[in-house]
Amino acid sequence: IRSFEAVQLIAQGLRQIKQSPAPRELKRVLAGNTYHTIQGPVYIDRFGDAVRPVFLITIRDHQFVLQNTFLPDRLPEQDG
Repeated sequence: IRSFEAVQLIAQGLRQIKQSPAPRELKRVLAGNTYHTIQGPVYIDRFGDAVRPVFLITIRDHQFVLQNTFLPDRLPEQDG
């Protein structure tokens, strides 16, 4: 699923670039924004890192079981 989200974000960024799609330019247009993905909102910080909760899920008796949720160390408003 994360690969699908990454492709969606890259496509969205490429649509915003008017010139050559250099990686630095793609990072520039994506950084500082929150995107709504199939797994919930993801914020791209100024370093190009995704800031979002991470869910640890296991399978028990053929059922998905949420084991833990890890919240981000930093929030978007702390990125400036």
